[in-house]
Amino acid sequence: MSADLFLHILEGATEDDVAALKKHTLGSRYFNPFEEFNYDSYYAATVRIYSTPHIFIGQVSWLAAWVSDDPASFIPSACSRVEDIVGDQLLVIDDTLIDRIQTALNLPNVTQYRVTESPPVIEFLNQHRGRRAFTVSW
Repeated sequence: MSADLFLHILEGATEDDVAALKKHTLGSRYFNPFEEFNYDSYYAATVRIYSTPHIFIGQVSWLAAWVSDDPASFIPSACSRVEDIVGDQLLVIDDTLIDRIQTALNLPNVTQYRVTESPPVIEFLNQHRGRRAFTVSW
């Protein structure tokens, strides 16, 4: 079972929405296993975030990677790298970030999972230059 990794723009949502979405996600800077799950807050944040501008990066299977202890077989290098670079850091899109993401998207894919081509992502990033970005797996 795989998920799709998307790069989102923080437009029409807030950092609080990102926190609400990711507070129960391992590895997120917002992760808080001791905070009670609030469905209403999570749902509202999800609706707002899903409505933000976004672009497909690739397919991933975080669970299979974790269970098998073989991430290279279940997470394309490009997706892993984009997640490492952007994640939930809410970085401002600038030349440096665009170059780093372009380099990541050009990494070889040795998995069975699909990864997008670089040009549409770079065009998307250029259109949203100066805004903050984050990733979400749906």
